[in-house]
Amino acid sequence: MLRKLETITSPSELMDFLSAEIKYGFVKRSSGKILTNPATEEWRNCWTKEYFLQNPAELLRSKHGVCWDYVELERYWFQSLGYEIKTFYMAVIMEGENRFSTHTFLAYLDQDKWYWFENSWHNQRGIREYATLNELLIDASNQHAESLISQGATAEDIQNHKLYEYKNSLSGATPIDFVLSIINDNLPVSLNKEAIEEW
Repeated sequence: MLRKLETITSPSELMDFLSAEIKYGFVKRSSGKILTNPATEEWRNCWTKEYFLQNPAELLRSKHGVCWDYVELERYWFQSLGYEIKTFYMAVIMEGENRFSTHTFLAYLDQDKWYWFENSWHNQRGIREYATLNELLIDASNQHAESLISQGATAEDIQNHKLYEYKNSLSGATPIDFVLSIINDNLPVSLNKEAIEEW
C-alpha cells in the first residue's frame, strides 16, 4: 500500500493525492464499518469506543480517516523525504466531556520557511507559507479558535484552548489514549501572545 506514496515527489502532489484518495471518517474497530458524518448519533455513540488510530497503510486501505490519521501518513511521507517536521494538537482542555472538536496538523520546514500542511480540515485545506513557526502556530490557533466559537465556545472555553507539539502516536490508540499521551507527556506550546488576534 505504501508504494502509492513512493511516486509522490512534492508536498503539493501529496496534497492532491490526499484530497482525491482519502475521505473524512473513521473505521469502527469492532466491525470495520466506516462512519463519515460526525453530526450523526452513531458517530457520537461510537467514537470513544470504536475509533482507533490507523497507521499509514491502514489509512490507504480504508480511504477514510480523521486528522489524527492524516497526520501519521503525512509524517511518514515527509520524513521519508528528509523534511524537518513538527506535528501539533489543538483542543479546549477542560474537566469532563469535551464537546468541542480537536485538531492535529503537520508543519514542515523548506528553504528557511515554515508551511502549514492542511488536508483533513476542509475549510482550511491547502499549504500556507510563513516566515516563522510562531506565525504559523498563531494563525492555526486563531483559525481553530474561530471554528470553536462557531461551535458555541465561550470566552472561557477559548482561554482553555491549548496547542501541543507531539511525536508520532502508537497505531491502534483509542481517543482517550491518544489525547492523554499528548497532554500528559508534553507542555502546551507558548506562543507570542502579543501577536495573537483578539478572540
